[in-house]
Amino acid sequence: MDISYLLWLQDIRKRLHPAWELGFNAVSDWSLSVYAVLLIPCLLYWCLDKRKGQLVIFSYVGARFINAVLKLSVCCYRPWIRDSRVIPSPRALGGAGGYSFPSGHASSGVGLFASAGWTLRQSCAGLLSTVLWAFTILVLFSRNFLGVHTPQDVVVGTGVGVLAIYLSGRFLARMEDGGSSDALVLLAAAAVTALTLLYFVAKPYPTDYVDGQLLVDPAAMQLSSLKQVGELAGLIAGWFIERRWVRFSTACTAAEKLLRFVLCAPGLLWAERIAPRLIRSVLGARGSVITSRFVFVFYIVCIAPCICRLLHGIFARFQPRRG
Repeated sequence: MDISYLLWLQDIRKRLHPAWELGFNAVSDWSLSVYAVLLIPCLLYWCLDKRKGQLVIFSYVGARFINAVLKLSVCCYRPWIRDSRVIPSPRALGGAGGYSFPSGHASSGVGLFASAGWTLRQSCAGLLSTVLWAFTILVLFSRNFLGVHTPQDVVVGTGVGVLAIYLSGRFLARMEDGGSSDALVLLAAAAVTALTLLYFVAKPYPTDYVDGQLLVDPAAMQLSSLKQVGELAGLIAGWFIERRWVRFSTACTAAEKLLRFVLCAPGLLWAERIAPRLIRSVLGARGSVITSRFVFVFYIVCIAPCICRLLHGIFARFQPRRG
């Protein structure tokens, strides 16, 4: 049934103008790009609404982490490995070299775009909320249309994203109400990341060969999923420090919001593009994968807020005094 659906979409893809395939590849690629992270959760968190931005960031990182655990637990092969009649879009293969179930694009897309659409649904940005929901649907469909995921991959990936949104909302609400100690959360997160790291390294993986070639390299899959361990660690560590000592606010003037974004955005691009190469030269492949993603998320939730807090103090000094 799942393969029949992919073959049906494949036939449609071949009949359509190549621009359609190019467009769905662009949608799929952009959903995981640093610019999507910069323009949605970072803009929300740094400049517009801290609480809503937190929900999107936690949902996004949480969805990616849960997806990584499931993906390395199930170790399901891609549809073209299961059935040679499936011919995926060549351009989409660059981001689809590992295990198939569940879809990482689906989990990340729901965790990022759908969570943002959910948080903005009752605000003045209702139209933007609709656009975000529509883009989420395009991301989900693109993974089937391009032939890189089965329907069940996308459905479960979507469920992972929805679960992450729910858990993130409950967690943040509980912390706001003082229902849990942030120090205990920090310790629990450290334990979870350590145990997950051990699980990824110690568990057995399938090593099936076809024509002398390994279908999926377990070492490569471990490295890929270690990114999410680093992201979760960076999220909780950064959240804890910001909550305890930084305590920045998005209640500021429009000019300050704009300057915040202009000053903080280059740092995120540095953390994404340059920092991993510097870290790799010191720590090697495995250590750099975890550390570079830690730095990326830690910058979003803690370092950039420090810049925002400093900038707010500068603006406050130059504001005219009343009376």
